[in-house]
Amino acid sequence: KVVFRCLCLVEGCFWLPCCPTYFTPPTLSVCPKVGSKMPQADVQQKPQEMDVDPSKMSRKEKQKQLQDMYLNSNKRYFEILTMTIFFILWPMSFYYNIILRTDTFYAAGLSAVFFLIGMVMADFASGVTHWTFDTWGTINTPFLGTFIRSFREHHLDATEICNHDFIEANADSLLGAIPVMAALVVFPPSTFFGWASYSVLTWGALLICFTNEFHKWSHQPRQKNPIIKFLQDTHLILPPRHHHVHHAAPHEVYYCITNGWMNPFLDSIGFWRKAETVVTAITGWVPREDDFSWCDIKPKGKKHH
Repeated sequence: KVVFRCLCLVEGCFWLPCCPTYFTPPTLSVCPKVGSKMPQADVQQKPQEMDVDPSKMSRKEKQKQLQDMYLNSNKRYFEILTMTIFFILWPMSFYYNIILRTDTFYAAGLSAVFFLIGMVMADFASGVTHWTFDTWGTINTPFLGTFIRSFREHHLDATEICNHDFIEANADSLLGAIPVMAALVVFPPSTFFGWASYSVLTWGALLICFTNEFHKWSHQPRQKNPIIKFLQDTHLILPPRHHHVHHAAPHEVYYCITNGWMNPFLDSIGFWRKAETVVTAITGWVPREDDFSWCDIKPKGKKHH
């Protein structure tokens, strides 16, 4: 237990010196209010903290601005630490909660079922995360701005993700999984339901770890790896043609990117639009307003400035 507490403490403390600019209160609100004007940035701010107006920038200037935000920060160190902690915790959870408990043919069959449930869970979780960062906030949002930056960059240049290595592409996805993995190792299950839940979460965490890698492969339509191509063709991981639906402006459908299984169902019931209606009613925030500014998309029925 001491080891896991130390790991969590190290990760939390490591963030502060690595990315201090993202803890500096910005001049912008977390999300713009309906009908409100964007406040002006303080002239004294550092370049990466300035209130950037993407509507006044060319496409190349936007790309450079977003790339510089990553290159000029120390986020890479945080990503390496995050990835390291995850790959310490996940094998332990896998060993304690799956290997040691899969001692019969029946248990092995159940574990396979839990893996499939974990795939659905990971796909839904990827959709919620994707929708959240696509829809709300700005690159100046405290703490979250560094993650939102990646989503704005991806809509501006979808193929840029193909230049990211495994750590840059996938580390951010593990932030939510790390405390879950720590809990699964520290607090062993005592009931069948507990074991089933732990197994689903363990498999789901592994798939979440690789979700953005599946996503990256979907932007490489001329996939030469026969195994990856087979997995895409059988829809076990995200197929390029399926994900292309999301990248048609205004980027408001097909958010799930592990394998995309949940997309038809969630879009058929209007899940995302209903969620946006609730958030806007409570906060007054405008869905995708910042994303529209970066991608030069005109909102439906509104003039875009």
